[in-house]
Amino acid sequence: MAQNAEQARQAVSALVCPSGAELTPGGLLPPNAAELVKAAQRPDAVWMYGQTLDCSRCKKSCSVTISLPDAGTPPNAQAVRAKARPDFYALQHAFLPEWFLNRPAEAIEILSTRLDGWQAQTMKQIAGVVARTPGEPMPITSIQVVTTPGETTSLLVDFITPCAPIEAHYALLVGGALPRYLLSEKTHLGEDKPVPDIAGLTEWAFANTARTDMTHKAIDLLPDTSRSAFLSAAVNLLKRQLA
Repeated sequence: MAQNAEQARQAVSALVCPSGAELTPGGLLPPNAAELVKAAQRPDAVWMYGQTLDCSRCKKSCSVTISLPDAGTPPNAQAVRAKARPDFYALQHAFLPEWFLNRPAEAIEILSTRLDGWQAQTMKQIAGVVARTPGEPMPITSIQVVTTPGETTSLLVDFITPCAPIEAHYALLVGGALPRYLLSEKTHLGEDKPVPDIAGLTEWAFANTARTDMTHKAIDLLPDTSRSAFLSAAVNLLKRQLA
C-alpha cells in the first residue's frame, strides 16, 4: 500500500513488463473485487482503485490495484473505500432501521419535518456505537414521504454517493402493520475483476412477532443504481408480499 498519491505514482512508474520494456500508465479503473474483499478484512479502511499499464513492445495491457490510506476524501472518481464509513454503516444498518421498525410513526414525523435537527440528534446517538470520521458529511441528503402498495405511508431516503460495498444509495422505510426497511446497497459479485457500479435490493424486517429480532437479507440485483430503479423494484417487492 502506498502512503500517498505521489508514492503510488512512483511505484507504478517503476514497474516493467516481463519483456523488459517500460510500462506506460493508462486510465484509472474501479478496484479489483478480490483485492477489495481482502482489504475489507484488514483492520484499517483504505481507498482502492485500479491503474491500467500498457507495453509498447508486446502491445498488451495489464492492470494493478493501488491502495491509499483513508483520509476521508476519495483520491479519484474510481476509488472505492474498502470498508463502509463507520457512521454510514451504523446509520443505515443499525440505528435507522431499528428506530423506524420499532417507532415508525415517530420516525416518519421527525424525518419528514425536522431533518436538519434530526441529523445532529442522530449523530449524537450513534456516536456511542462508532466514531464518526472527522469532516465527513451526514449521509442523508433528502427525505420524501411516498405512498406504497396498500396505501401505506413510507419514506424514501437519499444518501450521499456510497464509496464502499454495503453502503447504500437509497432506502425506503415502509410503515404499516408490517414495517420494513428496504435498501439499494452498493454491491459487487466478488469476482476477480474490477468492481462494476451495481446495486442490490436488500431488506430489514422483524424476525418474530415480539419484534425483538430483525433479519437482513439480499433480495435481488438492481438493473442500475438510479433512484427510479430502486423504487420500482421496492414497490414490486411490496406488491408481491401483499399478494
